[in-house]
Amino acid sequence: MEEGKGRSESGPNPRVNGTSFSINDPENQRAKKLWTVDNVKAMRFKSLAAAKSFYRLYAAATGFEVQKQGSFRGVGGQVIMRRWVCNRGGCCKKKKNLEKAKHSIRADCPAAFCVSLGYASRRWLVREFVAEHTHELGFKLFPQIYQPIEVEDYLTSLKDSSTSYRSYITIEDAEAAISYLTEKKDSEPRLFYEVNYVNASLARIFFADSMAQLDCSCFGDVVAVYRTNSSDLHFVILFSLNHHHQTTILGCAILGEETVEAYTWMFQKFLDLMQGCMPLSIVTDGNKALGEAIKSVLPESRHRLCTWHLEKIASSIVDNPSFLADFKALMLDFLSLNDFELKWKAMVDNYKLSENPWILEMYRKRHEWAETYLRGHFWAGLRSTKVCQVLDGNLSRLSLHELKLNQVLSLYDSVVMKIRINEGKADYDSKYSKFAPSTSLVKMEKQAFDIFTRESYQRFLSEMQMEMHLVALEIDYDDPPCRKYKLAKIDHEDLAYEVMFNPCGLTIECSCLKFETFGFPCSHIFHVLKSEGFKDVPHNLMHQRWTKSAKSTAQFWRNYLPPVSVDVVAGMMSYGRVVCSSSPMLYLGTQSEEAFKIVSSCFVKLKGELDRQENSVLDVQDNKDTSSSSDWKIEQSGLSDYINYPYFEYVRVIDMIFFLFSFLFLSHISDL
Repeated sequence: MEEGKGRSESGPNPRVNGTSFSINDPENQRAKKLWTVDNVKAMRFKSLAAAKSFYRLYAAATGFEVQKQGSFRGVGGQVIMRRWVCNRGGCCKKKKNLEKAKHSIRADCPAAFCVSLGYASRRWLVREFVAEHTHELGFKLFPQIYQPIEVEDYLTSLKDSSTSYRSYITIEDAEAAISYLTEKKDSEPRLFYEVNYVNASLARIFFADSMAQLDCSCFGDVVAVYRTNSSDLHFVILFSLNHHHQTTILGCAILGEETVEAYTWMFQKFLDLMQGCMPLSIVTDGNKALGEAIKSVLPESRHRLCTWHLEKIASSIVDNPSFLADFKALMLDFLSLNDFELKWKAMVDNYKLSENPWILEMYRKRHEWAETYLRGHFWAGLRSTKVCQVLDGNLSRLSLHELKLNQVLSLYDSVVMKIRINEGKADYDSKYSKFAPSTSLVKMEKQAFDIFTRESYQRFLSEMQMEMHLVALEIDYDDPPCRKYKLAKIDHEDLAYEVMFNPCGLTIECSCLKFETFGFPCSHIFHVLKSEGFKDVPHNLMHQRWTKSAKSTAQFWRNYLPPVSVDVVAGMMSYGRVVCSSSPMLYLGTQSEEAFKIVSSCFVKLKGELDRQENSVLDVQDNKDTSSSSDWKIEQSGLSDYINYPYFEYVRVIDMIFFLFSFLFLSHISDL
């Protein structure tokens, strides 16, 4: 099949080999007929990029990921053959470390797609297509609840490169995108979106659904900016790390151009979403327009440059692996100011880079990338703008300029849905994991296990295990009641850290600044707690951000956001409780068709029960004497004072219903 042929001009759906189909329904009989081995082998592609786009689309709709296996070049160095395979192809090599071998994803999968250049037709011919897999297929990128994305948009590369670029959004795209968001807002009233027109043309869109707004309230203190490298409309995602250390989406923008004005508008809308509160920290890839907008709109936010981008640039400056290792050490190691200056000078002299403009610029910007200068400021472990594999693999690799704008929004929603399914799985694993002690500080370890999510607990535990390798070199009692410990690893006494312990306020501060930077107590603090006879970890060393209740209690509002309306706080808290209560059931409901039917029917019944309960609550409130309303006044001093607000009586009812629902649902699942 040659590209561009077989397109129906009368109907809205594309036609391939005379068959109309929709990519969002790969199980459809028409799609199955289209993707048979014989039909795929008969295809002809105008370019190698078109062949690559087709197979990635096929993989996304089928439920697996693609990786390039190899290529063959002819005379003159031109690629004349290329082969792609399933990312689970090949066999796992035998390793001495059995733990690493156990986590390999290799399944000897034979799925493959190979094209070669036909010398006569100058078309790319399909030489090999294997559709069988030896493993279970995963998440399909385009679920049926979203609008279809036609395969012809990928197979055809007929747009002239001189006309494909645009710094604006067409009228057709604007109408389709606004219609998509308006329809979505009908089913999700809390959806936040803003549009901006420039010269009577739609140029910018910013949107965030209710889940993103909740994540903003809990994890909006640290933000990273992800940008696609499309030559068309610019897709910008604001994200952070949740309490499972997974990528969580805070908002998304589509910009017609990358200018200071465009990014300024985007951050202003993000501030509206954050109730006017600026993030503590923000990570970018170093884009100049982005940096200028941050200085203008977010002057109080600490700016950091992406480590991944800096490594990539550094490797191109000097083609020497040892230089990259030296630069990474300066970027990631916590050094004293004097040691940093000495090592920087030694690196510059060693590789003769004293006149290199990029090196000179990096030294001027050292406060934005070197751990020496960034340590002590909270970053939550976020150093890079590279998002999780789900987003990076499915958004950046797809040619967004070949999609209509409403299709881009649909694609974005489907990928974000998978991210949230992964979060639901992590919630479930954290809730139902079993404790197994591995250190001598069993009580502290059990306390951390009960409070933290599973991933956060593992990081907490690693610090507790390193405590066993520390020794106290000196204990200073000169400033009672405070005590100063000087600690170092055994056989590494030249590298020592100081820990200041104040028993009156139960404050512990370490010179390594790990708690202030990452939110986890360091091994030095654990050693002092052990020496002082503590059985439990003080609560001021338990960062709320990493706990299992990070989203359900919404404690982050108290210490971070400015005073906001009671309705906003109450709504976010109740929403977080419902999300945390329902996420394990939602995850289990995706594991089988039977479980999905059970979840669907239970939620329908639950919706009716909640509607009846809400009506009864409103009737009771209408009958109350207005004079008693003074008992429900709310002080702005803290969220704990909100407990008497009548809205939370309704929240308690929701919690009780969800608890009952969880019990019945899990009992039913166990019988399947």
